[in-house]
Amino acid sequence: MGVRQNQPLISVIVPVYNVGGFLDRCVESIIAQTYSRIEILLVDDGSTDGSSVKCDSWADKDDRISVIHKVNGGLSEARNAGLDVCLGEYIAFVDSDDYVDPRFIEGMFDALSRHSSTLSICDVVREDESGNALRKSRKARPQERVMSGRQCLGLTYVDPNAVTAWSKLYHRSFWEGLRFPKGRLHEDEFVFHEIMYQCDQVVVMADELYHYVQHQGSIMHARYNVRYLDRIDAWLQRLDAFVEHGEGGGLIVPLIQMILDDLALSAQLDWRDPENRNAVVSRVVGLHDLADAVRDAIPDEIWKHIVLLCVNPEWTVKAIYWRRRVVEKCKVLLNRIG
Repeated sequence: MGVRQNQPLISVIVPVYNVGGFLDRCVESIIAQTYSRIEILLVDDGSTDGSSVKCDSWADKDDRISVIHKVNGGLSEARNAGLDVCLGEYIAFVDSDDYVDPRFIEGMFDALSRHSSTLSICDVVREDESGNALRKSRKARPQERVMSGRQCLGLTYVDPNAVTAWSKLYHRSFWEGLRFPKGRLHEDEFVFHEIMYQCDQVVVMADELYHYVQHQGSIMHARYNVRYLDRIDAWLQRLDAFVEHGEGGGLIVPLIQMILDDLALSAQLDWRDPENRNAVVSRVVGLHDLADAVRDAIPDEIWKHIVLLCVNPEWTVKAIYWRRRVVEKCKVLLNRIG
């Protein structure tokens, strides 16, 4: 795709932290975009493995690349640093250990242009470090669809990729006054509903244009700790937004079930530590208060579950957690026998 007249500038923000083995592939995939009018912001978040030098080297090779060097502050701060200085009319995020299809930007820009939208979402290829595609947790997306932001909020229940920051092309207006939360895990979950409530319509594409690389050392493989409760905080904020906007049970009930499922994982914490216990209890209380505000939309069985958590949180989360573990083990054994 050549540079067309009136082609808007698109900013690609790439947070970089100790990814020396993957950075070149990532940057190469971005500079090879068929949509050429881009600025690439490599935000070096205090790397100590030579990634900083690689960033500067890439900036010397391509004048579309700028480098921001900053003290380590985490993924949210790095993305925010890029948002603070980017000039593009549209914005995309790419994690520096991932890479993108040559049509990543062009495909998403064309999609939102066709439908006069301000947000498009591409599909994602998940693969391991060797480039082997991982089994999908859902069916492939059908043909391109256009939906409201509210409808897209419900899409996350069947399509986890919908929530990620890096599979989207945003008009910059979404980020005016909005930033990722500093120091939190699952930062994408915190901003997703904030974005969607600004959207009149979203273009959801079937094209797999983003390559997400799952690493053995990633959050998905780390031992459970109290910081994993950040995701519950994000979902409680979303539930609060649902209550405020008067959403029905179709959005509220699945989200409450997700929160309950995540609370069960807290059984892995050391409940003898008052900090851990208080952290879980505060989330349980927050869930109860929000659920009570929409009690009529919640099935009795789920409400009883919430009440039981309030009465005895430790016993409840541990009972649910270990019951699920036993069921999972039984399923594995039955599959082997069968």
